[in-house]
Parts: sequence; C-alpha cells; structure tokens
Amino acid sequence: MKLILGMVCLMLTTLGLSQASKKVLFIGNSYTSVNNLPNLISSLADAAGNTLTYDAYTPGGSQLNQLCYQKVCILYALKIKVRK
Repeated sequence: MKLILGMVCLMLTTLGLSQASKKVLFIGNSYTSVNNLPNLISSLADAAGNTLTYDAYTPGGSQLNQLCYQKVCILYALKIKVRK
C-alpha cells in the first residue's frame, strides 16, 4: 500500500510540473486494477489540465519482480509508447 501511495505521489508531482500530454503504463496486480488506480490518476491529471494516455498490465496475484521480465509486459510498454 505504501508503494502504491508513493507511486501516486510521484505521478502527481510529475504531472504538476507542466501541462502536457503524458503516456503511462501501470504495472501491478489486482490491487491496481480493482481499485481502478489508472482511471483515478487519469481523472486527477484531467483536473489539472493535463492529458493522460494510459494502459495497464495488472494480472492478479503477481509481484512486480515477476512482471518486469515478462514478454507481455514489454509488449504493453511498446504499445503505449507508439500510441498517439
């Protein structure tokens, strides 16, 4: 939970620096998807006048060290990078 709050604070700080369009890939487990964290951060960005394009890779029961090296996760990162 502390990690999620830390990531949210980091995202808000980054989004607050400039009004622009940002692309974000949320990597996490069911806590990220069930609590709808990507949509929450997107709403906060919209309220600040920013545009946030996001995708999420959040398989249930996973740990971050398990997700980082999966090919699916890398494909999601490439997909968000090329999205306009």
